[in-house]
Amino acid sequence: MANGRRARDEWVFTGQTAAPAQIELLRGRDLIPTRAARTTTFSNLGVPHRAEWQEEGLFVSNHP
Repeated sequence: MANGRRARDEWVFTGQTAAPAQIELLRGRDLIPTRAARTTTFSNLGVPHRAEWQEEGLFVSNHP
């Protein structure tokens, strides 16, 4: 940021329910979580992300 601080120190990053395109992307790369392993981590443009099954469905966030 222009003031020398990191955005992650100031902003709150929240996850989201995965869109169908995100689900297909994870499935195509064999990264979709399973019932046995409900959480998986992956990198998107160098940023670590986490995908996990929750009650709402597949949840994706940029918090590994």
